[in-house]
Amino acid sequence: MPSPTNPVPSPRFARLLDVVRTYPLSRTQAYELAGAGRLRLVKLAGRTLVDLDSLDSLLAALPPAKLRAPRAAARQDSIAR
Repeated sequence: MPSPTNPVPSPRFARLLDVVRTYPLSRTQAYELAGAGRLRLVKLAGRTLVDLDSLDSLLAALPPAKLRAPRAAARQDSIAR
């Protein structure tokens, strides 16, 4: 039974199917990243599991998104409608 001093550990692995449903990543891309050593996959009972620590590292290494504010004219056109 979990307690405040002994919390339930979070899972360290997830099924590849669940990862590709959650993130904008295909199975092929996941295997390519694994082949490049950027994502760790393991097999257990015939299922491919993703090491969530390696997924976290992969996501943390991505560059920040560059977002632009909408142009004022385009914004006012949509407001007027």
